[in-house]
Amino acid sequence: MTCLAAGARVVGQVTVRPGGGLIATGATIVGPVRLVDSDTGPVAVVVAGNVVTGPLACTGNRPAPVNQGRPNSVTGPATGQCAEL
Repeated sequence: MTCLAAGARVVGQVTVRPGGGLIATGATIVGPVRLVDSDTGPVAVVVAGNVVTGPLACTGNRPAPVNQGRPNSVTGPATGQCAEL
């Protein structure tokens, strides 16, 4: 599990390998966000209340990501399973 502290800023790609996780609360990740082929059993990946500068793309995740009623703000296109988040 990787955690980004409040106020952290990452410019570029963040890769989470199979079996890993990412928690970013109050952090900034600048660039494309892609969630691909995660299999989290009965618990969906949560993508909620984020500001995404660039595209947000999700594909092949089981189950599909959710936003728990907290929409994301995306400046680029939101596509695939994340189109409605």
